Amino acid sequence: MRRLAAVVAFAIIPSFAFAACQGEDWRKTLPPETMQAIRAGIADVPFSKGIAFEAVRGNTRLTLFGTVHTTHPAVFVPDEVAARIRSADLVFVEMDSETESESQEYLAANPSMMFDLDGPGLSARLTAEEWEVLAEVFSGLGMPSEAADGLRPGFAAMMLEVAPCEMSAVASGVKMFDERVENVAREAGAAVAGLDENAELALAFFLDGSEEEQLELLRLSLMAGAADDDAVATGIGTWIDEEPLVAWHVFRERAASRIGDAEAVARLYRDLHDKLIVTRNEAWLARILSRSAEAQEVVIAVGAMHLPGDRGLLRLLEAEGFAVRRLAVF
Repeated sequence: MRRLAAVVAFAIIPSFAFAACQGEDWRKTLPPETMQAIRAGIADVPFSKGIAFEAVRGNTRLTLFGTVHTTHPAVFVPDEVAARIRSADLVFVEMDSETESESQEYLAANPSMMFDLDGPGLSARLTAEEWEVLAEVFSGLGMPSEAADGLRPGFAAMMLEVAPCEMSAVASGVKMFDERVENVAREAGAAVAGLDENAELALAFFLDGSEEEQLELLRLSLMAGAADDDAVATGIGTWIDEEPLVAWHVFRERAASRIGDAEAVARLYRDLHDKLIVTRNEAWLARILSRSAEAQEVVIAVGAMHLPGDRGLLRLLEAEGFAVRRLAVF
């Protein structure tokens, strides 16, 4: 959902002066033994490698393409996937452009989703040290501390997940990769549908939860550090190497090393996985099965982290009788 977060951030922080994303892949800076432990720990995870798969049941063929939520030109639609998109009866994306527009309109009409209009402010809820860090981050984005103080904790945490260079690119009119995938389908005349069916549903995954839960997420996000060029480079590098699950664990390792509380980080990442990956996968599966009954050739382009694991989309489809195989696209 970084596509929505980047667009929303641009809507409330309209002025940027950042260079294009140019970071260093954290896989190259972590100790070799740490990387070995990460890869060993996920070796037996179903579909832990790969970004493109085919799932077949009867006359229905689903092509699942794992994307990375970035504007960077290093990511692209492989020829095999592009051909399947152009010939598809239906292409699913996480949130299509129409839902994105609805989300922006919904937020504009409901500012309480972004701002706590009646609360004491983040400066009163956070420690002095935490507020100083947060105010500095948003000051670097051009947001006055008074405006940052009024943000809802969950919304502030969501914005910390988008690197400034990505916001800059969106502000300059560069398309997120998800939108580029959608455009391939629309230019070919293929039907497009969003898996997050409406604006409220799309936003709820980030902004639901009690005040204390949102504050805990914000505090951990601050301690782990806001997304930056290095985070973007790591996400792109793992995508190109077709090991997106490694990125998740590298991010977790980096957060644990900065925070110094591995248990708190592990809990946070479990909660994030359940809320942002598993819950959405299960909701998406019903929509995929319902709509694919009317279409024989379907493409599902979603964040690559939605594919692997026992509760990933691929395993869920296997449980529904689909035969799944990895596609060689690079």
